[in-house]
Amino acid sequence: MLWHEIFGIEQNLEALFSPTHLMLATGAFFFVSGPLRAAWQRKGGRGWGELLPAVLSVTMLFSMFTFFTQYANIFGNPAVLNTNIGGTRYFIEVTSVSYILIPAALMMGSILLVMRRWQLPFGSLTLMFVVNALVMLLMRFEFASPYWRTVVAAGIGGLFADILVLWLQPSAVRHNILRLFAFLVPFVYFLLVLGAIALTGPRGLWWEIHTWLGVPFVAGTIGVGLSFLVVSPPQPVE
Repeated sequence: MLWHEIFGIEQNLEALFSPTHLMLATGAFFFVSGPLRAAWQRKGGRGWGELLPAVLSVTMLFSMFTFFTQYANIFGNPAVLNTNIGGTRYFIEVTSVSYILIPAALMMGSILLVMRRWQLPFGSLTLMFVVNALVMLLMRFEFASPYWRTVVAAGIGGLFADILVLWLQPSAVRHNILRLFAFLVPFVYFLLVLGAIALTGPRGLWWEIHTWLGVPFVAGTIGVGLSFLVVSPPQPVE
């Protein structure tokens, strides 16, 4: 209240960067992450019966991160890749690339953290991806509602990721498999999302193949890079 009285009420993008709102977000981070932190301290942890609170917690955390970066999120702003950009191509192209690369980093950072600790039950990543895509689309429903296929694409991408977990069983011990997983998930996920946008509207994607194939590839390399932070290469014995 004092902040608003002194400096006025935040408008538009200002609301996501207001120090008082960021203080609220910090508090939200601590109570939303509570179930995840509690599960982390317990021994074991297998299946939905034991890991449901942790999965829901990391899903809410991921969605909170994308909420505060909604200005760079493809699910809230899909029309930018599907409309006539006129003479502002460079600015729109740079902006739209960030709509994929920033969520890719947030997504893989969240996933790899919990995969370092547990073998996630089948369906965890589908739940995480669908919930996040849906809430981001609903938040900007007035603009994003024609692009509902992106939520379907997120579900297919989540199912693909769950199948990879079941098939490859990536873990901190099998670090090379983990890095392959970290590349494939965002690469396929964002290719599917771009395909869903291309199916919406008369123009399809205005990106050329160099961009619509290359940007998901870079998203995959972001996943690989984060995997090195989560599970570093073995150190030589002194």
